Amino acid sequence: MCRSVWDLTSGQPWLVNAFGYEVCFDMKEGKDRKSPIVPSMIEQAKDNIIARRETHIDQLVDKLKEEQVKRVVNPNTRE
Repeated sequence: MCRSVWDLTSGQPWLVNAFGYEVCFDMKEGKDRKSPIVPSMIEQAKDNIIARRETHIDQLVDKLKEEQVKRVVNPNTRE
C-alpha cells in the first residue's frame, strides 16, 4: 500500500518536517536532487523514524531541563 506523507502524518508539522529531512538529507537515494521522491522513499523514511523512536516530546523535555529555557519558561527560577 502506498501512502502519502499526509496519510502518515495528518499534516502534523514536526512529522512532515521529519519525513522531509529523512528523505532529503539522511537517505542516500534522496540526496540525489535529480531523482524524484517516490512513495517507497516515504515508506522507508517512516520505517527509519519509527526504528529510531524519535519523538518531538523527548526533545521538548530535554530542552526544558536547560537553564536558559527554565529562566524563560519560569522567570521566578533563580540560578
